[in-house]
Amino acid sequence: MLSKYEDGIPVSLRMLDFQLSRIGHPLGDVAYFLYTSTLPKTRQKYLQDLLSHYFDTLTTDLRLLGISLDNYNMDNILADFKNSSLKWMFRSIMALSMSQNKQVVTNLKEADAKQLKQPKLEED
Repeated sequence: MLSKYEDGIPVSLRMLDFQLSRIGHPLGDVAYFLYTSTLPKTRQKYLQDLLSHYFDTLTTDLRLLGISLDNYNMDNILADFKNSSLKWMFRSIMALSMSQNKQVVTNLKEADAKQLKQPKLEED
């Protein structure tokens, strides 16, 4: 986490995650984050707003670097998210199922397949 302070008071926070470093479309990371960090009802209700906020922040930050996205708009964001979201949803399910299993598995053949396939997700 990177924190920005003004007069000793935190005013901004950025999270960096190099766990899955790769070259690819940034919306893959957004989709992965949304599928691993939000409930389905939250995504259904706020997906458009979240993607809009992402796009606004992306274009603002790129303009500060002198990079323009004139040929890339919100319609492109929605189409690209739709095209990549299924792949990232499955990757997220796999990651969540592995992270939710608290049992130490020393021999995968002995692991209970149902427990590995059905993560225990908590609701708000």
